[in-house]
Amino acid sequence: MKKFTLIRSVIVLIASLFVSLYFSFYSITDNTDVKTFVLTLMPGELTNPAVDYTKEMDDSELEAAMVKSAKLAAKQKKPTGEESPEENFIYEGYGSNGLKITGYTGVETKVEIPAIIDKKPVYAIGADCFANNMYLTEIVIPDTVVYIEDSAFAQCSQLTAVELPAYLVSVGANCFADDTALTSVTKRADVESVTHGVKAIYNNAFANCTALTEVYLGGEDFNEVTVEWNAFANCSALTTVELPNNCKYLQDSVFLNCAVLVNITGVEDAVEIGSGCFEGCSSLQSISISGDITNIGSCAFRNCTSLASVSFGERTVTTFEDGNMIVTVIGDNCFEATAISEIGVPGYVECIGGWSFVNCPNLTCFTWQNSGMNQATQVYGECIFENCPSLVDVYMPITVSNASGFTSDDAQHFALHTNSQSIRQYCDEIQLVYDDWNENL
Repeated sequence: MKKFTLIRSVIVLIASLFVSLYFSFYSITDNTDVKTFVLTLMPGELTNPAVDYTKEMDDSELEAAMVKSAKLAAKQKKPTGEESPEENFIYEGYGSNGLKITGYTGVETKVEIPAIIDKKPVYAIGADCFANNMYLTEIVIPDTVVYIEDSAFAQCSQLTAVELPAYLVSVGANCFADDTALTSVTKRADVESVTHGVKAIYNNAFANCTALTEVYLGGEDFNEVTVEWNAFANCSALTTVELPNNCKYLQDSVFLNCAVLVNITGVEDAVEIGSGCFEGCSSLQSISISGDITNIGSCAFRNCTSLASVSFGERTVTTFEDGNMIVTVIGDNCFEATAISEIGVPGYVECIGGWSFVNCPNLTCFTWQNSGMNQATQVYGECIFENCPSLVDVYMPITVSNASGFTSDDAQHFALHTNSQSIRQYCDEIQLVYDDWNENL
């Protein structure tokens, strides 16, 4: 009996010690080593707080991992004393035992959002939460925040710089639109010094931020990242953009009229580039396009007057999941008024729209490879080389199925090389000189 009583007393003592350590964790000490030691005594998530982002996960699992990391960040966050008063925030329940801020009533110029309000973690910043705030110059967003919703900081005319939280998944539509004093946007690294990418940047997110010069949103996590239409449109001071890896979808007019944009990364994996995506980016000098591209929209690079180098990658995927062949289309006026001097279009491009290279003064050589198929499937539109005074050689594939777009005047400007019977017959009719193209047949 005495032995049993002794064992029970030891168990009660250990349990009491654990409870004391658990509930006093943040008030015991500021010493990191002691805090780490206490963590080793705790069960569940806190025993191994880090999420393993190295293992393969689909995008829904990755999003859940971001939420879990934010939850852990809330548990480990100790108040700094610089947070804005809780009473200045309007909030509501969000997700599993979390909060969403829906409004702000203060007049501070610097707002530091608490990681925890009313003993619950802040997971989201709601739509229009800080919109039209005339006082706000600086915002500090905790790593507990996973979502920033539509127009959350729209038309904050004094806001100068934003550091986005480490586990942010998406930037809402019009989120920072018309913030004319905003100069830089970066995404904070996590406790392991890793910068995680976002899954989506929604339409008009940073549109009309005329002072914005740098955007760093790089990271490798999500498998399919989308940047929606007009996301950075009319950011006339924007020079450098780092998008997340695996940025698959660039929708219409994403960088419309970003006239000084020079450095951009993260677009190399895009399978869709929308209409007018880079239109008016007159300082952009080069672009690398994925071999798995399916669509480059109309006017995508129109008036990129410094664009001299366009390269296409090797195709790695030939069919969709349903078994249909992947087809690549270059839209009308796609490369109009660029500085391209030579371009090689790969054989997986099935269609080149009309006026695609019109008004390209430096273009000297155009080569379109054969499709590699035993069928004539490639097509092209009208006047693709109109007003290209420097053009010397045009190489057209044998697998072209139509013949149009050339005039008898073109014979004075360039030599046409092709084995396509449809093109040859058409050239005979309009008396356009051509010869064989024996390379890679």
